[in-house]
Amino acid sequence: MTTVVHPVVVKDCDEDRADHKPSNRLPYLRGLAVNAQGTVYAAATSCHRLLKIAPDGKVESVLRAERPWSPIGVAVRDGAVYVLEYTNANGGPDEGWLPRVRRLGRDGRVTTLATISRR
Repeated sequence: MTTVVHPVVVKDCDEDRADHKPSNRLPYLRGLAVNAQGTVYAAATSCHRLLKIAPDGKVESVLRAERPWSPIGVAVRDGAVYVLEYTNANGGPDEGWLPRVRRLGRDGRVTTLATISRR
């Protein structure tokens, strides 16, 4: 096991602490995946960002989830990155733990593949 970067700092964090508790640390990493080149993709839930962590430790945001969406899961396949996102559960009756899946292609293009809504 190797530490690539510690601590992880997100310069463009859209701060939204997990469960709205000030004691929860940023960026509150949940899901992660690693590609064949050793690049780590991490769901920075509390920052509404997908992070790309290069083998040299460089951290950059490669996908932004607009509120109320936050990434929680990541998978890598054939050069594309798939991100599972959920809405927060603190909104009105039309919000709360609704999922969507987005794809970040090799070209940087983001495509929404599936969204579940109550409407």
